[in-house]
Amino acid sequence: MDYENVLIIIEDDGRESILPLEDGSVDGMKIDVIGKNNKVRITRRQKFVGCQLNIHGDRNTLDIEASLKPIHHSLFHFSPTGNDRVIKIGSGFSGIGHFRVVEDNSYIHLGNDCMFSWDVTVMASDYHTIYDKTGQVLNKAAGGVTLGNNIWVGCKSTILKNTQIGNGSIVGACSVVTRQFKEENCILAGNPAKIVKRDIRWSRASPDKAPTIAALETPDIEKETPKKWRIFLQKIGIIKA
Repeated sequence: MDYENVLIIIEDDGRESILPLEDGSVDGMKIDVIGKNNKVRITRRQKFVGCQLNIHGDRNTLDIEASLKPIHHSLFHFSPTGNDRVIKIGSGFSGIGHFRVVEDNSYIHLGNDCMFSWDVTVMASDYHTIYDKTGQVLNKAAGGVTLGNNIWVGCKSTILKNTQIGNGSIVGACSVVTRQFKEENCILAGNPAKIVKRDIRWSRASPDKAPTIAALETPDIEKETPKKWRIFLQKIGIIKA
């Protein structure tokens, strides 16, 4: 069956179910869509609580792989009217985000295992135009925003257009990311953000309960770790279930 806008549900066996994309078609998400050939792709088990999706335009895509927990109070915003924009969130995401794509062909890509705190905004545009004295536009988006795998973004942080964050990195609370950081395993902080520490790793566990890195880096840890300890490491995201 053909629909102007489609919701693609990935079933447990990998099959795809195609439904109309409209308000009420996704539990926990208010949907406002105006345009054609827009699509949302999620897994059958994906849960949302108090989320909102706005799509104005044509051929826009929201793609969310299975998150670590239900996604709460997040905004997926394809507005004002524009075309061919993408928001893609990799598997294992947790947290709250406001994701905004404005300009045609712009995108926001998150890798796997990313964790956002509260009041985090990712914008692939400045929304409004800045000219130089000759009348040339200074601030057009040159693509989008790319976050690697295993990124932790602290509360009240903002990630702006044309930026990149390398795998395994942390963005400190209240930071503003304005440029590309391709180096991995760094802490970024400040306004504008800069690298303040290198060669780090992070865990979802509370600092008073986290194992040391040395304990985690023994050979064949997944085989040698006792069952109860292995279950704990799986819960905090250190090893896979």
